Amino acid sequence: MNYDFRAAEKKWQDRWEKEGVFRALDGSDKPKFYALVEFPYPSGAGMHVGHIKAYSGLEVVSRKRRMQGYNVLFPIGFDAFGLPTENYAIKTGIHPRKVTDMNIEKFTSQLKRVGFSFDWDRVIDTTDENYYKWTQWIFLKMFEHGLAFRDKTLVRAASAISAIPTWCRDPRTSGISGSPNTRISSCRGWTRWITCRTSACSRKTGSANPPARS
Repeated sequence: MNYDFRAAEKKWQDRWEKEGVFRALDGSDKPKFYALVEFPYPSGAGMHVGHIKAYSGLEVVSRKRRMQGYNVLFPIGFDAFGLPTENYAIKTGIHPRKVTDMNIEKFTSQLKRVGFSFDWDRVIDTTDENYYKWTQWIFLKMFEHGLAFRDKTLVRAASAISAIPTWCRDPRTSGISGSPNTRISSCRGWTRWITCRTSACSRKTGSANPPARS
């Protein structure tokens, strides 16, 4: 008997999506379990085996928790824009906004075909202005309280100039280091200084003194 895995997997994946099998329930009395993977960068031609390997561990745990009666929240998102998208746009000649939308659609299709049990009703796209307006707001608040400042640091980057951040394209480098075609550049960029995380401490940020700045 031959096993037609394409037909079998599609059948069950379509049923999972139709019945919302992996959807987390608001207000459930079940014990809660939250699993979070590092969101992929939808900036290339598609997923690679590293994505599948990285997500498989929490995939197994999430399915186990569901079978144990937990209300599992296992969201997914796309951490887009940035240098990978910039380089891919340069390579293909396609605008980064269009590249990102195309690749999010492709990554979504591939993740579903693999069979990951993500809650597709809770997708985060970091290129959505309704999302990144809040990360920008958080940064401004940190800056206002002295928790964000510019400093000089070393950045490991590919030797191709397009792979180096625009604020870091300084021809003065300290040479090749690590893997082939990789160099260390001395750059000025934004960093954060956080010494406390509790709400009680965050109310006192006005008295915090950042380290010396160069």
